[in-house]
Amino acid sequence: MPGPSKSMTRQVAALDTDWFCGEALGAVNAAFLLLDGKSRVRVAGGAIQSLLDYSAKDLTGKPLSLVIPDKAIYEQVKDQLRLRDKIQLPIRVQRGDGQSIPIMLSSAPVTPPDGYPYRQMLLLSPAETALEAQDALAARNAQLATFSRISNLIAEGGELKALMEKLLLISMQILRLPMACIHSLDRRTGFARVVAHRGMPKEIISGIADLPYEPTWIQNHLIEQLPLRLVDWPGLGERLRGKINEARLGDARVSLLVSKGQIFGSLIYLAMNPPNAEDQALLEAIAGQLALAIEKDQLLQDLRESQRKYSTLIEWANDGIMICQDGVFKFVNKRLADMLEYTVSDMVGMDITRIMTIEERDLMLDRYQRRISGRVPKEIYQGDLLSRGGKTVTVEFNATTIEYEGRPASMSFIRDLSERIALQNELIAEKETAEFYNDVLTHDVNNMLHIIVGNMDLLGDEMFGRLNENQEKQRQKALSGARRCANLIDRVRELMTIRHLNPSSFIPLPLPRMLQESLEIVREQFSDTPFTAELSVQPNQFILGHQLAGQIFVNLMSNAIRHNSKEQKWLAISVTDSPDGQHWQIQVEDNGDGIPNLVKQQIYKRYARFSEKGGLGLGMSIVKALVDVMGGSIAMADRSTDNIREGTRFTVTLPKA
Repeated sequence: MPGPSKSMTRQVAALDTDWFCGEALGAVNAAFLLLDGKSRVRVAGGAIQSLLDYSAKDLTGKPLSLVIPDKAIYEQVKDQLRLRDKIQLPIRVQRGDGQSIPIMLSSAPVTPPDGYPYRQMLLLSPAETALEAQDALAARNAQLATFSRISNLIAEGGELKALMEKLLLISMQILRLPMACIHSLDRRTGFARVVAHRGMPKEIISGIADLPYEPTWIQNHLIEQLPLRLVDWPGLGERLRGKINEARLGDARVSLLVSKGQIFGSLIYLAMNPPNAEDQALLEAIAGQLALAIEKDQLLQDLRESQRKYSTLIEWANDGIMICQDGVFKFVNKRLADMLEYTVSDMVGMDITRIMTIEERDLMLDRYQRRISGRVPKEIYQGDLLSRGGKTVTVEFNATTIEYEGRPASMSFIRDLSERIALQNELIAEKETAEFYNDVLTHDVNNMLHIIVGNMDLLGDEMFGRLNENQEKQRQKALSGARRCANLIDRVRELMTIRHLNPSSFIPLPLPRMLQESLEIVREQFSDTPFTAELSVQPNQFILGHQLAGQIFVNLMSNAIRHNSKEQKWLAISVTDSPDGQHWQIQVEDNGDGIPNLVKQQIYKRYARFSEKGGLGLGMSIVKALVDVMGGSIAMADRSTDNIREGTRFTVTLPKA
């Protein structure tokens, strides 16, 4: 009897092997599938019944698609099996009762002995935890994608309220918040105003429309980095707190919107569940993005305000302004356009040579090219421009090199000198006229006055007969008026001389002799008025000045005697060294009537008089003018701090020779 064929032997071996694997793996608390080369189940064992609700017999010989009905996943597994790749994949399978459950599918290729049909071994185990982690990861990826969308929206910008509405909606979706509200802090008022809200009752929103910010309290919580309860926010008031609790918003939290250590607002929210660590981190990240959006809006507002102020300054500036590049005007303000009888739109884009005169065109172009090349970055010069109507306008250029649209350009501030030149010419003409009248006054009129004085003196000498008492009185009045007028002319001449003094012509002058001569002039002037004088000087004391310097002390001494109503009058003159060692300090002190405080403020003004005791009101103005032109100073003080009627002390400081 012939023996069994080889094919029959292989079939018997396969059946024996199937039986052996099923029995062996069934003793293990796991589910196994052994597949052949066509992805059909050859052995099903282990915990297959409890896991898939199939018996081993139900699955044997069946295709793998029976438990993996999702065609895409089935094809993915099949391709990997065909490539004999290792698989570790969380998938969903269909149980025998029709229920879809998550499992972890693991596989490895099998290389059995010749004749064994197995090509892949699959291990199936419960995978709730793995799939939950996968779902959580997918959710987190979605959150991150949404967070990226928030960042993109902020980068795109836009009107703050509309942007905040979008960001609030996205934030509520990503964090699963039933209600939320965003405040933006107004730095000027210290209050935060609502810019976006959703889900909150109207009475609560109206109550927190302007949220007070108490800097110290907030700074303390900012350091703690803790979410704050809305009902604990300072300044809300008990009534509003009650409404918040009635609306079941007692658990509503406030997260500060902080960027670079600065608070820009707050996010008020109510979470359905206490946030975990990841949600809290995401919340803080979103708060940071909201702060960034508010900060960006505030910076844009500040920029717009600066641009508005700058534009107003440029447009209404007294000077013309122009920016030139590539030989054309890139910008001009209205003042320059008006100055040259153009409109702004006419000049922008126009060749710069059209406003240059033929005489100065080459020079101006050379200056322009030197600035553009960087050889002369800044210069101030005067020149002529040509108006639209052909009129020449004399201007002053204050020009510099700037970068405009990424390239060098010339920016110039242009001041119209036409009015200044006309005013200078007018002043020159007036000065010449004044000098002419001054010459007439100080020469011709003064000569006439001396003739009058001479004839009055002749009348007094009785050369034309004796005058009666009334005639003598009238002669004295005429003589006094003529002398006062001549004195006035002399003082005006002195002031004119002082105005034209040149410091380079100053010479060393001995103070002792100057003060002694000044005192003798005053004694002669007040020969009918007894007074005593003390002079304290040293032989080696010299000042650097002009011969007119003696008038300083003549005026001070004569004022000291003239304005003294006491019977025993005295004055003291002394010279001391200054603290810096570079000047002499000359003090003129008297026991006169003193100078009222109101008069002290105006004493150096021309024609200022502080009593009715004569004088032209020019003496102290001459003193001040002389001291100033010689580089000195003058100070006055009451001789007694308790009583101004005790006299005055003048201190004149003049440079040493």
